[in-house]
Amino acid sequence: PYGPLGKNDQASIDFLLHGADTWAGKGHSLVGVFVDLEDANPTYNFYGMLDMLWTNGYTAFVNLNSTKTAVQIANGSIDAKIRALGAAYADFIALGGGRKAFLGPLPEMNGDWPSYGRDIANYKLAYDRIRNLFAQEGAPLSSAWWTFVPNGYSPDAHKFENYYPGDTKVDAIGFSSYNYGFCPNVYFVKWEDYS
Repeated sequence: PYGPLGKNDQASIDFLLHGADTWAGKGHSLVGVFVDLEDANPTYNFYGMLDMLWTNGYTAFVNLNSTKTAVQIANGSIDAKIRALGAAYADFIALGGGRKAFLGPLPEMNGDWPSYGRDIANYKLAYDRIRNLFAQEGAPLSSAWWTFVPNGYSPDAHKFENYYPGDTKVDAIGFSSYNYGFCPNVYFVKWEDYS
């Protein structure tokens, strides 16, 4: 919801989201956004964004990124920042009305591009730590749809299935998948089927 004004405001929501709904002739319900675990202002950038989306009829699908490694997150080096996000989320759900969001910790963890990528054991520990810190800050685990969000393609050693935290920790699954077809000048110049 960051629009032409460059900030989290109603004008951006109207332009980007309501505008897309009008153009499509129907509303969409999920809005994908990215928030860093180390966010400097979770009250505005997380709580405010979640509530603005909710009051406009949208549910947020939040990719929780980080600039830290999976080891650093798993060993607690950014616990204070994660707790601040957890407290902001607890404030959001405390507003009532069934407020809830999809929270996807450390998206595309099976890729080599994120700082926390390609570390199966520590990713699982970090994923669990994030969930538990949110709960400790007053956001019960049931107050979010905890989402496993890998990249759809990765070499065999880093297949997304290897990173799955387990059925007791995941409420929803979604993944990034890019099919470039036969477009020239891209890395994958072939049509990818579902397998």
